[in-house]
Amino acid sequence: SENPIGDTPPERVKTSAYAPFGTELPPGAVIKGDVKCNGAVLRARPDGSDLQVVAWGFRNPYGLEVGADGALYVAMHGFDARGSRPVENAWDSFYKVEEGKWYGWPDYASGVPVTDPQFKTKDNPQPRFLIANHPTDSLPKEIARFNPHAAINGFGFAPSEEWGKPTDAFIAQFGDFTPATGTVDQPQGVKVVKLDTTNGQVTDFITNKLPGQASRRGTGGLEHPSDVAFGPDGAMYITDWGVARISVEGIKLEENSGVVWKVTPAPRSSLPGGPSLLYTILGSLALAGATVFAGWGGASGRAPGPARRPLDGLWTGALAGLVMGLFTMTVAAAALQLPWYAAPRVLATMVMGSAAVANILEFEIVSFIVGVIVLLVLTAILGLGFTLLLRTHARWRQLLAGLLFGLTAWALLQYFVLPILFPLVTEKGFPPLWYAMSFGVFGFALGALLAYLPLVRPGAKPPLEERVT
Repeated sequence: SENPIGDTPPERVKTSAYAPFGTELPPGAVIKGDVKCNGAVLRARPDGSDLQVVAWGFRNPYGLEVGADGALYVAMHGFDARGSRPVENAWDSFYKVEEGKWYGWPDYASGVPVTDPQFKTKDNPQPRFLIANHPTDSLPKEIARFNPHAAINGFGFAPSEEWGKPTDAFIAQFGDFTPATGTVDQPQGVKVVKLDTTNGQVTDFITNKLPGQASRRGTGGLEHPSDVAFGPDGAMYITDWGVARISVEGIKLEENSGVVWKVTPAPRSSLPGGPSLLYTILGSLALAGATVFAGWGGASGRAPGPARRPLDGLWTGALAGLVMGLFTMTVAAAALQLPWYAAPRVLATMVMGSAAVANILEFEIVSFIVGVIVLLVLTAILGLGFTLLLRTHARWRQLLAGLLFGLTAWALLQYFVLPILFPLVTEKGFPPLWYAMSFGVFGFALGALLAYLPLVRPGAKPPLEERVT
């Protein structure tokens, strides 16, 4: 792995499993166990004495509760596709804890060996076993598997019939932090599910109107639900981290965005907060109407047909797209503490899928170039559409229409087109505010290019302010 200690050589260091950093052991070395281990469920007396291992071999046992049957249950995060031994496509798992059992970490994911080809990551070797003599080949069976990176966290059992059977567990799914932890084809988690622990059946209990974090859609709702508990009043309480994102400096949390949701078993209850889909539709229609009004202008200054040639729209759209790209790769990326090359790689998911954002904090030339091409094609098409709409010769109207057109394109793409066709763009890209600013820059640049460059269509009237009377 890379050497995180200082800037002096060596840049990379070899470390054996279960050994101190920088210690390389020969094959067949025996590592003495320690009760104070990780990846295990431990128990002790209230004063901390008599520490014992209940079960081990868990990758990340996050949630832990005692069920109505007196048994211990655990929610476990699966492997991540990062570090010196990345493992892709590993499920999260929910187990009933059996004392003295080994659950497979670090060589099995939900009972499947990491040597299986499905766990290989792009540009990395197939994971190999770290333990030569596994405690057993018969691993405990999970009650349920969850999609990779759904991040099943804390949970609570139904306390009364109002909520269901006492064997029903309500589990908070934190949601994925990909591409820092791996790759997904669509947003995962960000909801509360109900698990029947007697048969493994999982049903959604609380979800946002659209998949993924609510802030990515400009609506109210769940961001990163982390735990579920039932209070003495019989209500469900959900802790939610709030708005969180990955940057080059790690996880960044938005101040005052965390929340505790209170949920009562009333019929047709819903999460409060945020504009509804109706408001989003009305806002988009208002932007579109304002764009048409500004772009057509008054009757005296309106051309009988498009005020610019379609070809002008194609190349000015692409040029304005480059301006938007420079804005996103400098101002926006710096403000969000992301690498300058991250934005084009997110756009590349429209062609390459989740592979485009694998290891997004590192520069990768192919996905970067593909993202730039996608940007140019998309903005050229938008530029063409704008010139077909534009009728006015007044420069100020062209500037205003360009800005409004950019914001209209943002609203339609952000809330309607991309979440359905390319959800990774909205989920793994910038927050809506920065997308809106980026498309505003595009629209203004497009309007300015068409208004001030010598692109007057042959036979068309010159701009009003340049006519000689």
